Amino acid sequence: MNGPRNGMKSNALTVSPIQAFDAVSKNRIRSFGHVHLCGALHVCWQTRDKVEGQYMVAMLYRDVLCFASVGRFDQIYTIQICMSRADLKVAEADGGRGLQCHGAPFTWKLLFECDYQLYEVIVTASSAKEELEWRTRLEQPAKQQQSLDDRDPDTNSSLAINMKSLGAVFGKPGEFCIRR
Repeated sequence: MNGPRNGMKSNALTVSPIQAFDAVSKNRIRSFGHVHLCGALHVCWQTRDKVEGQYMVAMLYRDVLCFASVGRFDQIYTIQICMSRADLKVAEADGGRGLQCHGAPFTWKLLFECDYQLYEVIVTASSAKEELEWRTRLEQPAKQQQSLDDRDPDTNSSLAINMKSLGAVFGKPGEFCIRR
């Protein structure tokens, strides 16, 4: 049969998903190991001037959560945000300081440390089931080495987008003590 389902099936088998990433992102992704959860989530963040947001591919690994977006003129994905799970905290989207989201369902906030600065994003799933799956997995403790010195440099948090920091972080990594 030559129906559309057969055509889609054969195309899916001939193109590896990792081929859609730029060279730097491909190397980082390979270093993270096996993907534990993958999907499309809407991500919002604050810049110096405004709040921005877009749908991104979210990839959860044992030690890292990555968000990647596709370029405007090509179909190549680039990693925009990588969060070390050791430095990641899940919070409600409508509480605390920083970005707030009061009306959108299936929404939560992620706080993470990068280069001794605290950052936040608001993440939205498309259903209650999807939100529950992501939050449950993200709230599980990362099975990562305790010592920051022993950590693989590829699993450190990184940003490729312009994002406003909530403030400097001091103290032990992952404790989110903010210097005001």
